[in-house]
Amino acid sequence: MMCLLKHVLRVMLFNLINHNIIQMKPFLVSILIFFSQKSISIILVTVSGATSSDTFRGFLLIAKTETSQQIIGTWQIVNSTIQTVACGDTSNTGVTHTSNIEKTLIQAIWTPPSTASTERTMIR
Repeated sequence: MMCLLKHVLRVMLFNLINHNIIQMKPFLVSILIFFSQKSISIILVTVSGATSSDTFRGFLLIAKTETSQQIIGTWQIVNSTIQTVACGDTSNTGVTHTSNIEKTLIQAIWTPPSTASTERTMIR
């Protein structure tokens, strides 16, 4: 994770404004939010096992508005163990696995839409 963070910081100058770790046994979801010029620029999402022995094979991450369930934003991959997918007609609106090999950790970068939504965003 540190190499990715250094890469992100080298490419753009961001300030870390929030870091949340949510435990959904047997997994941990870590969300790092970076902003530039007072708006959220990117969100680094990490999904891992709660312990080193907790693994997973498949996953799908999509960002939706809480009430209307509209898919928003775009995803970028950070390594070859994951891939972006098109949800509906828009490319890069989801991220998923490339194989059923057991994983202990994945990371992806989500970029919110340029126009802010009045609804809360849920990454599922």
